[in-house]
Amino acid sequence: SIKMAKGRNKNKDRDGSASAVGGSSRAKSNRKSDYDDSDCESISTHITLDDDMRSVQGADEAEEVAGTELIDSLCEHMDNATHKNISIRLAALRHLYLILASNYLGSELIKYKATLVDLATKAIKKTDEECIVGSQLLAVLAVQLGEELSSEVPEPLLLLCPIMTDSARILGVRSAAALSIGITVYFACETEDVFASCYKALSDTWGAFKVGTQYTSLFCSSLGAWCLALDKADNQQLSVAIALQPKLVAFVEGTQLEMRVSSGEALAFLYEIVEEKRSSYRFPNHEHLANILGELASESSKGKTKKDKRVQKMTFRQIYSFITEGEAPSLTIKLDKENLELDSCTYKMVYDQLTELLRGGMRRQLKKNELLREFFDLGAPVEETDERMNKANRMAIQNSINKMRDQQRSKQRDKRAC
Repeated sequence: SIKMAKGRNKNKDRDGSASAVGGSSRAKSNRKSDYDDSDCESISTHITLDDDMRSVQGADEAEEVAGTELIDSLCEHMDNATHKNISIRLAALRHLYLILASNYLGSELIKYKATLVDLATKAIKKTDEECIVGSQLLAVLAVQLGEELSSEVPEPLLLLCPIMTDSARILGVRSAAALSIGITVYFACETEDVFASCYKALSDTWGAFKVGTQYTSLFCSSLGAWCLALDKADNQQLSVAIALQPKLVAFVEGTQLEMRVSSGEALAFLYEIVEEKRSSYRFPNHEHLANILGELASESSKGKTKKDKRVQKMTFRQIYSFITEGEAPSLTIKLDKENLELDSCTYKMVYDQLTELLRGGMRRQLKKNELLREFFDLGAPVEETDERMNKANRMAIQNSINKMRDQQRSKQRDKRAC
């Protein structure tokens, strides 16, 4: 089975102290929001990619592609990913990403890991389009294999860092690099100097933005990735993060909704990490931040759209409750017969970053992926039941039942006629 990287799943051991967030005793919020992750906006907006995922999943979710077929398909696309024709090469890389994002192969991938990481690394060095898919491929491999990939990830991670910080590269490439660095570092990186380089690059990337910047995708992706890295940071790196807290507060006061929300969530994450690692520390501007969050949670400015105000209020009410009262955000994700409880800022941040990477494959990964199930305390994968039989079998059984019922009714009508 695939092991998680060292230091994962620290949420299980958190004792609930809230001295770092204002001195009140921390408790889980009783205000839970239930929703099905199939309705999650971050998934439903990526229609084209999800259609592509269904093509490798099977038209009906119950009709899963057999493991041997997946491996055969994987090997075919690995061969094509080295083709001289860029169109064939790109299509193959994209299919490799789609297969691994929407299906869990786990230990079956181990013998292919070196080849797959090599393909991702070579793609990162080439065109912008290949760099984006190569970044995605590296990250899904980390989600599949965890620390099994630790000896393979240093080279591609060190290639991605300068790409992310290079202002001459297009924003899409830099954002993809940031997401990949965050997830790969979190689940698969065990090399201290490589981690330190990634942590600094992420910090430098979002830190280079100014309040009011128009283009926010790179800011949000690099800040989210920085948060994941922060969970693995050493004492010195945590001190640097604490020193950046006033800058995050300034972004919360900015005009861009996406920057405000991302900065608010990052502040909540930072408070949770500080609470865990330096329980006696209190941020000097705590009262100032609480006032800002309180205003954002109840703001009714006419200059904002209804959607913006709804998103802002919903997000900042949760952040305000956590930072002032120690009430952790609590969301329930419905997965058929299971529920995934996101009852900490860390769980929520990791879930959001994974959803950005896996998109429409997130549900299946949560059901099958041993690494993610261990991280989110879901236990061993639930055995499939007869309810999961393919559509043709279900229809055949139903037709048989209908036929028997019609025959029985016909006999009863004949008896009444007599």
